[in-house]
Amino acid sequence: LPEATTFDQFGEIVRLGKPCIFRASANLWAPTLQMDKISFNHLDRLCGENSISIAQLKDSFYSEPPFSVTTMTIRDFLTTHLQSDSPTGLYLQQQPLSGANLSAFANFIFNGNSTQPQVLSDNNMRTAQCTFFAGKKGTQTSLHFDRNHALFKRTREEQSVDNVFLQVSGRKLWRLFKPCYHDALEPRGAACQTGASHVSRVGIRNLFDSEPSGNCPG
Repeated sequence: LPEATTFDQFGEIVRLGKPCIFRASANLWAPTLQMDKISFNHLDRLCGENSISIAQLKDSFYSEPPFSVTTMTIRDFLTTHLQSDSPTGLYLQQQPLSGANLSAFANFIFNGNSTQPQVLSDNNMRTAQCTFFAGKKGTQTSLHFDRNHALFKRTREEQSVDNVFLQVSGRKLWRLFKPCYHDALEPRGAACQTGASHVSRVGIRNLFDSEPSGNCPG
């Protein structure tokens, strides 16, 4: 899509409920965000000594349940693993910017203002939940839908949440499926004991070049 020039234009497109890409529009979603401050050097300088949970990947690149984590300093992850030339099997996954480990970095990149942008939800402005990811080339996540943990016991439509994803560095390939494929993709559901009820039993590596089986009228 062309660059949205006002927040209202940004909102109108988002409300269509379709996947879309905005270029050069991060300042509309988070006016206080300073893009030039988002760097690993600043992250290391401000938070490098803080310990953080890092996901351990399967086969050195694939994230799927049951998930396991290890703890290390942010500096160790950045220098020893993220910048290594060889696969390390580690992934900084979904770390909240509001958490104590990253709050100094969040305060810096948001120019000392609120570290959480505001979003429109149910006609009210609410604080967005901002999380941070960093992984080496080739990292893959499991097939899943994003959810609101506070709505865990509600229907799948109520659990699901919309996302604004901001790519700061590198590239990310997305594989999206229509909502009508939900059942065919076999989410693990509430009975799952590993905290991965939103993750499909179907491996994403089996679906990159094909559609799921089952009828999809949408």
